Amino acid sequence: MPWIAWWLSFQCNTGNSSQSLDRFREAQFSGLALIQPSFESIQASAGTETSLAWNLKKADMPLSDLSISVQHSNLPFKASISSSLTSFVTSADIVSGFLHGFDARFSGFLTQIVVMDKDALRSLQEIEEYKNSRYTISPRVVGSTAPHSSREEIEELWMQRFKGLKPVLIQLIDHTYKGMTMARELDSQLSEISKEVLRADRDVELKQDELLARYWTFFGGNNHQKDKLVKDRTHLSKMEEYRSIAKSHVGAMLMYFRGMSAELDVLLTQLDTPEMADKRASSLEYRIIALQESVQKLADGSRAKPKEEAVLRTTPYLGVEQ
Repeated sequence: MPWIAWWLSFQCNTGNSSQSLDRFREAQFSGLALIQPSFESIQASAGTETSLAWNLKKADMPLSDLSISVQHSNLPFKASISSSLTSFVTSADIVSGFLHGFDARFSGFLTQIVVMDKDALRSLQEIEEYKNSRYTISPRVVGSTAPHSSREEIEELWMQRFKGLKPVLIQLIDHTYKGMTMARELDSQLSEISKEVLRADRDVELKQDELLARYWTFFGGNNHQKDKLVKDRTHLSKMEEYRSIAKSHVGAMLMYFRGMSAELDVLLTQLDTPEMADKRASSLEYRIIALQESVQKLADGSRAKPKEEAVLRTTPYLGVEQ
């Protein structure tokens, strides 16, 4: 899943994957730590769910409209509030583009693994069928041809293709770290908006109380002034409501990238361990099964959106400043 003039400059040394992974483990996100301790990827299933990028876009659209209305309102500190809203909307647009790009790269990566495994398993199956046919007396096996490649050649080709995925895998891990950085920046911007709204709301509340006091003491005051203040507070309340929704999607984005980096880390570990690197340590089928298990976890994450949305709905503190 970018989420930054606000783009924080990020340089990651892809030549040293261990340093990159250390940075992942050291990263702390205190403002979002309460969202959900365990990871469930919320990447949307293609064609069946809306994407995280689109959810974020839907969240920033109301804030964009509010930014325009704030400029023409009588709210206190309206210039500061409008500026904060505009900054967030600009950042969210950049993030949405980042998320779309990451989703395409990630899907392509999984497709490469699936195709690679299918090709290898099909070739191995042909070898087994040919081997069995040599001991079977049946008219069907007359004229059967030997497989084009030996088992050793298939294993060697699979390992070469597998190792060729390492640069792509490291790049994806770097992108997950960048995504977490962008999520943290978006969360910071939303926190600033919350402070601006709270400050303005307190100012309006004081003016409202002052006006009510003037009513009671017969010093004046009129319904027009009262209605204007009520409208201002309603405006601020709506702003906080949409900010809270946007914050929930930013939190979901952070969960997505934190979990994705962990799963990709597992794949990278498989790639670097002797069991995966030394073809004599285990059969090719065993290595393919181990790889498929990791890929399945990533694929399962793409179908976890309903569960993730349920978490967002049932977590009372999500999106609310403490």
